[in-house]
Amino acid sequence: MYSQDKDDTYYLHSTKNKIDLDFYLPKRKTAIQVAWELNNFSKEREIRTLLSLAKVDNNVTDFCIVTWQQEETIHQDNVTINVIPLYKFLLAEQR
Repeated sequence: MYSQDKDDTYYLHSTKNKIDLDFYLPKRKTAIQVAWELNNFSKEREIRTLLSLAKVDNNVTDFCIVTWQQEETIHQDNVTINVIPLYKFLLAEQR
């Protein structure tokens, strides 16, 4: 189920695919998860959600996890996930 917010921003909750996505921007082909920090528990969950979406939606090309201060690039199952701190996310021109 996609649910639309203003400005073509959506969230996605699918019990069938077990996807609970914080933000989906179809015009930018971007999926965004938000977490205060990625620790042993949350990192697996956030990555699993993005990878599940990548398997069912070929239109999404940009996968991102916004955190308070962590930054890294994760490559898994032929998907690149950019982990970026909130301040960089807010300052990015493309967003």
